[in-house]
Amino acid sequence: MRWVNPDTGGADAVTPFEPTSVQMVAPCREFQVRANVGGRDEEVYGTACREADGSWRVIDTHGPR
Repeated sequence: MRWVNPDTGGADAVTPFEPTSVQMVAPCREFQVRANVGGRDEEVYGTACREADGSWRVIDTHGPR
């Protein structure tokens, strides 16, 4: 999934992975974000969980696996 920052024009790519559950509370997914920051490509991995209102909340991020 591609995301473009409307303020800066910077573009990122988000790749969701297989679903997982954190403490069986909410549906969660691991993800990867690839972004170009200051002319350098960066990768960040993390976990996001779906909130009751349908939005996603990032609960964890870390560097490459």
